[in-house]
Amino acid sequence: MARIISFDYGLKRTGIAITDELQLIISPFKTIDSSEILEFALNYVKEESVETIVVGYPTHQDGTNTYLCG
Repeated sequence: MARIISFDYGLKRTGIAITDELQLIISPFKTIDSSEILEFALNYVKEESVETIVVGYPTHQDGTNTYLCG
């Protein structure tokens, strides 16, 4: 079975989480500069079998959008 990869997009940094091959456990993978998302994603799917890509955006603990800051 292929993995699921998730990107939590931020203006400066993006967090990446990836499931195991059975899609039972998702674990934090790494944080990268947001400008590097496309290059990372293209390279990752060349080397790993990916079934689904999920893109979200991080929020503060109170649920407010992080884009409203600064």
